[in-house]
Amino acid sequence: MTAPAESRVLSISDDPGLGLSRRLLLENAGYHLESVASDSVLTPSYARSFDAAVICQSVNPDSALQWTARLRRYHPGIQILRVNLQAIEPDSCFDGVCDALTDPRRFLEAVGRMLTRIPEDSASAPPIAT
Repeated sequence: MTAPAESRVLSISDDPGLGLSRRLLLENAGYHLESVASDSVLTPSYARSFDAAVICQSVNPDSALQWTARLRRYHPGIQILRVNLQAIEPDSCFDGVCDALTDPRRFLEAVGRMLTRIPEDSASAPPIAT
């Protein structure tokens, strides 16, 4: 699967190994990627430079929710995918949920589907799950 043209993804991870594997996977698929730790500072202009964000399972749930709230405040149309080891309620604040143990191809498919959604529809559409 190839990335939608010029798609920029912010990867938030607190585990260097997981962050690196996601970076390699997404960049090899053609995404423009930037990786940060959950304790990084997020400014409005920086948030608006991304089409989507992937929040890794290594980011604790409270930090994931804080990042989601800040991203939504600074860039309401951004698509957010949460990679998780535990089940998340379908009506969560994330646009998509991906099982941390899923096949890498399914992860890329989830990111691709998320980026082809119309942002205005994301609030009413069911989350993407893999």
